[in-house]
Amino acid sequence: MNPPLQALFLATVNDPGRPIEARRCGLFQDLFATSDGRIFRLEQLTIHKHNGSPVIRYDRANIMAVHAVADAWMPDWEMEGTQVVPLNGTRLDLRLENLTVSGDPRRGRPRSNKVWKRLRARQLFALCHDIEAVAEELGMTKKEVQLAVRQPDGSIQTP
Repeated sequence: MNPPLQALFLATVNDPGRPIEARRCGLFQDLFATSDGRIFRLEQLTIHKHNGSPVIRYDRANIMAVHAVADAWMPDWEMEGTQVVPLNGTRLDLRLENLTVSGDPRRGRPRSNKVWKRLRARQLFALCHDIEAVAEELGMTKKEVQLAVRQPDGSIQTP
């Protein structure tokens, strides 16, 4: 088991080159605070097997662990192929150097879960602000897109 993190550094998009330091909040092993008062919760998720593939639980849905790693370290991997597969054939080996993008439709499983679609809908809507276009692009209904882009207070996400 790894020792608990004492601090972590976050890279900022708005001000590259100026990392944010967040320190652990006392005995709370998953809470980190910045000097300007922002608090982050960080937890290492448990990887489970579902139909032989490693998955994590996120927002009451199974997310393929290999897709989570690919999304973080291989941006736009879906433009290169349809699957992320392990080079050594071991599905539980999620190290970046063991993953490659494949266009072979017989290998792996394409991403198709509801959480990913909702996140993708929010991302596309932020770019184009057109619910109908987002629905058409992702094969969703307008109502599904509206629910995906709704803010906690019930308002629709705006630029």
